[in-house]
Amino acid sequence: MKKFLKWGSIALVILIIGGVFYMTQSYAPTETALKAMETDEMVKVTNEDYISFLPVESNRTGIILYPGAKVEPESYAPLMRNLAESSYSTFIAKMTLNFAIFSPNEADQIIKNHPEIEHWVIMGHSLGGVMASQYAFENTNIEKLILLASYPQDKHDFSEKKIQVLSLLGSRDGLLDAEKVMSKSNLLPEDTVYYIIEGGNHAQMGFYGEQSGDLEAEISPEEQLRILTEKILDFLN
Repeated sequence: MKKFLKWGSIALVILIIGGVFYMTQSYAPTETALKAMETDEMVKVTNEDYISFLPVESNRTGIILYPGAKVEPESYAPLMRNLAESSYSTFIAKMTLNFAIFSPNEADQIIKNHPEIEHWVIMGHSLGGVMASQYAFENTNIEKLILLASYPQDKHDFSEKKIQVLSLLGSRDGLLDAEKVMSKSNLLPEDTVYYIIEGGNHAQMGFYGEQSGDLEAEISPEEQLRILTEKILDFLN
């Protein structure tokens, strides 16, 4: 019995160490992403409790992004900067251990700190999209939801809710396919906009390099960013 407890304790310690190691390993931003973090004459960038991209002339609409699991928030700077250059105030939430499930209400602080913004949009990538959906479901001040390679949980049924939704997915996404996305379409409003980025993959929703389990993209990160920006702006406008 003592021998069993000893080996059981060792196995538990190994499991805990392995779990901590897994959760503390993250996907870091590329040089392109870090370059987008710089303030210029069009956009002021701040990096504190969350990352903000504030345009010189704001249209009083704010967009909050929840990052994908294990992805460092700066990785989404190119997309959020592009949107800010089109007069949207954009923000990237920072999640505990880079997992949105540990910080599902991170948008609260951002919204509270920016009373000048009249309209709110929430966006999320992968697991971040799942938690962004939860936030949108529980908070009526969110007018639009943008899902990047993601979908809501079954308990969050938006089909009768007054909210506009955009769902974007890469045709080369190795972690989520179109069939899975469409299997959850009953949870979203009938007028939800779906768009497949031909040649795009999962990781290129941000700028953090290759991701385990993903397929190789057939377009460049810059081209996927261009399409993402275009489709999101079309939806917002």
